[in-house]
Amino acid sequence: MGHSELLFLVDVDGVVTDEHARVDATVVRQLATFIGEGAGVAFVTGRSRSWLESQLVPLLAASRPTSIHAAVLAAEMGAVRLVEGEWHISEEHAVVEPARSELKLLANQTRYATLLEWDRTKEATATFEALHDPDVPGHAERAREALAALMDEVRPIATARGYRAALSTYALDVLTPSLSKAVGAQFAIDTLGGGDGFKRVLVFGDSVGDMEMARTAGARLDVPVTFFWLGRGAPPGQTDGIEVRSAVEPHAPGTRQLLGEF
Repeated sequence: MGHSELLFLVDVDGVVTDEHARVDATVVRQLATFIGEGAGVAFVTGRSRSWLESQLVPLLAASRPTSIHAAVLAAEMGAVRLVEGEWHISEEHAVVEPARSELKLLANQTRYATLLEWDRTKEATATFEALHDPDVPGHAERAREALAALMDEVRPIATARGYRAALSTYALDVLTPSLSKAVGAQFAIDTLGGGDGFKRVLVFGDSVGDMEMARTAGARLDVPVTFFWLGRGAPPGQTDGIEVRSAVEPHAPGTRQLLGEF
């Protein structure tokens, strides 16, 4: 099977990045090469568009200048999308006041200092991001534990305001009920011609929420779908006929290994 027949749906945090949220240049070069060979590549992330523009886009453009025009970019799970060079925000997927202000106050607690922060760059979701300090042993694990603890405070507020809370590797998001990675996957497939011409879909993710991309592709396209697990711990079970594979290592090191197989 040629690379032009492959469709890649790729999460960013914990897949294109390492444990400390640093974008892996080798992974970006690998994906840029696939784009140059005609593959469909979509980055569907919970991160904001400003984060993508500062952290991912420069590396993608440096790897292969034309790839930035061919890659599909969906920020905030698809609530913020790049369409013909312009970013568009889906208001139906936006968390609004007073919920945003209530949630923002939770990040100011002393016990979370140095571990997490309110993400001011988000335009649709309300998000708490883990802080990263690679020089401090165990910091990444403590940041993940802080996000998990904060979830107990966030969930009641989100529920009371008609939203839902979702925990991923580096973030705690408050979302509208209809927003998931399925929204970004639908956008990616539609942008790439409805999936015509692709004979296999490869989904790379490190959270259960990323499996929504695989389910969406499986429902839309009559081709084999494989979900590559880059998270820590056991992967999600096989579902809806989707093949699930685990990398030898989590996060970007595992992604490098898996991409090298194609």
